[in-house]
Amino acid sequence: MAKDYRQQIIIRKLERPLEESLEKEIEWLCQCLGLSTADERLPIDIFKTLLMRAYQGQPVSSTTLTKGKNVTRGAIVYHLNRFIQSGLVVRRGREYALRDRTLTRTLDEVEEDFLRFLKKMREIAEKIDTEAYGR
Repeated sequence: MAKDYRQQIIIRKLERPLEESLEKEIEWLCQCLGLSTADERLPIDIFKTLLMRAYQGQPVSSTTLTKGKNVTRGAIVYHLNRFIQSGLVVRRGREYALRDRTLTRTLDEVEEDFLRFLKKMREIAEKIDTEAYGR
């Protein structure tokens, strides 16, 4: 039996930050992707670490992500699982990494997932239209 793999892609249309800074743009991206809200720092900090490690070609463990933060490993894993569910992050053994080496390529992969699934939904919609309504 195939594993039930669920991916949830959230895209929120939010105004870009007025202040052009790398920090604000990362925060904006995380909010647009439903990974954080305006008042959440932890998922943004985790995402920034994942980005930095991706550019270095190194995955990171949840234990390493807890260092220097006053949070539990469980809180870190919760956010990592949300990142995995969004399609942005993959688990490699005991470590986590962006799906690809750059953020652009990672978003390209998520976009391809979305378009592939939308195509399947459209095929089912056409079948329903044809069978149910003769159109």
